[in-house]
Amino acid sequence: MKSLLLNAKHWQLFVLLFIAPALLMLGAMAILIPTITQHTITNVNSIFEYFSYLPLLILPFILIQIAWHWYSLHLATEVLSPEFKPSFKRSKMALSYLIVYVCLYMLLFSFLTRHIQINPITAENIATTLGIFFLMIPLHLLAVFCQCYTFYALAKSIKTIELNRKVTFSDYLGEFLLLWFFPVGIWILQPKINAILKNRRTSIDATRNSLQ
Repeated sequence: MKSLLLNAKHWQLFVLLFIAPALLMLGAMAILIPTITQHTITNVNSIFEYFSYLPLLILPFILIQIAWHWYSLHLATEVLSPEFKPSFKRSKMALSYLIVYVCLYMLLFSFLTRHIQINPITAENIATTLGIFFLMIPLHLLAVFCQCYTFYALAKSIKTIELNRKVTFSDYLGEFLLLWFFPVGIWILQPKINAILKNRRTSIDATRNSLQ
């Protein structure tokens, strides 16, 4: 997986992380829209059933995107010299939390959708749904913080490798914003990651040749 993601071309990642899930969602909506237009009680239940399965379609692609961040950060920490190297331990903690959060969020979305489908709309059921929603707010805010830290660490690492010096936030602001503007950023950042990996291989090969 690591080799596939880091060696992939920008257009290949674009297809994998954006086009493929978009096509899956369009296919799901193509099945769902005729059901919505029929306006029957049975089909209303079917609508909620379809929505409960949607997270299962999207989850693998979100996890692949997180894996791309994980492997890219790990590569950067291997390439950077010790004085510039960030703490990969903190990045791993942030990414690990994002994995847990995304899985929990998708499962809760699926659960609540099925809950609405099966149970009648009562004050108790509404209170349960709202309670779960408010419980997710602090978890969501922590996930946003972890996402910001991951983007900060990756953007700083890429720019440090490019400039080969200590960088300030203004130096890597562009890379930081590109990570937020998914999937546009893939077209610019992935070639940089490809170049980092290529230079690392060249350096390793040169070291091996000098030892022979």
